Amino acid sequence: MNFKSMTEEVQISIYNLMGQLVLERTMTSEAGPLDVTKLNPGLYFVKAKGLQQKFIKA
Repeated sequence: MNFKSMTEEVQISIYNLMGQLVLERTMTSEAGPLDVTKLNPGLYFVKAKGLQQKFIKA
């Protein structure tokens, strides 16, 4: 996951379908991509500064 267009630090939280927090990082545009390779395959929800998205890790 890339966050290149960010202009400030943003707390990124990733939750599994059970609502459990599985990954949390503070990201900046210079931080590069967020590494989700260690997550199990499945559907996840991403929260970042009021934004909520979902993604599927295959």
